[in-house]
Amino acid sequence: MVKRNAWKRCWKLNVSELTAFPETQCAKPASVESMTWSPDGAVLAVAMNDGHLHLIEAEEGVVRWSRSLGPSTCAQRMRWFWSGSPPPAKVEWVRDWPVYDEVKAAASIFGNGDDILDERISKTLLYENLFRKSLKGTILFMIRDDLVVLALAGGLVPVTEIRLVEKLGSVHMTDSIPITAHLKLDVISIYDILYSQKDGLTIAVTDYGPRPKLDDVDRD
Repeated sequence: MVKRNAWKRCWKLNVSELTAFPETQCAKPASVESMTWSPDGAVLAVAMNDGHLHLIEAEEGVVRWSRSLGPSTCAQRMRWFWSGSPPPAKVEWVRDWPVYDEVKAAASIFGNGDDILDERISKTLLYENLFRKSLKGTILFMIRDDLVVLALAGGLVPVTEIRLVEKLGSVHMTDSIPITAHLKLDVISIYDILYSQKDGLTIAVTDYGPRPKLDDVDRD
C-alpha cells in the first residue's frame, strides 16, 4: 500500500498473481522479495520470489511493465541510481522521443553488442512518457542470494551479470592464490551496492572474518 499526502489518495495492489511477458497465466502465487524506488520516486520496482519484476507507476498504482527474469533471479535487495546526471526538474518533453536509442545507449555502458541489444529491446514494451521522465538514464541493480548482481538499463533491459565469486576468484595475487584466500575471507553475502558516474560501482560484502590459524585454536 502506498500513500502520499500530495497525491490525496492511496492505493493497494495485489501483485502475487500478476503475469509477465511472455506468460499468459500465473502458475502459482508469488510473494514480494524486495522493493525499491526509482531515483525520482515516480516508479516502484517490485521483485518477486519467483523471478518476476514489476514496475509500478507510484502515483496511479498501475503496473506499467512486468517481466520474468527467470526463477534464479530472486533479488534479495535492489538499488536504483542515475547512470549520469539527473535531468532538469522541468523539461518540455518532445513527441516521438527516441526511446529505443536511449535504452540502447544506457545498455552500451556495459559493452553489449548491438545484436544483443536489438533482441532484448525488441521484447520490451513500456509506456513512453514514463520512460522519458523516470527511467531514462538510470541503472537498476538486483542483488541475488547467490552473490550475483544483475544490472538493468533503465530498470528494463538486463545488460550484465556481475558474478562476485568468479570476479574475486579471477583476481590472483602471487603464486596464483585467489584474492579471497589471500585476504583470508569467506564472503557470505552482498551487504549493499552504490553507484555513481564518478566513482563507478562499489559492492560491500559481509564475511566470516579472518580465518583463525590452526595454532591459534584452543584445543582444550
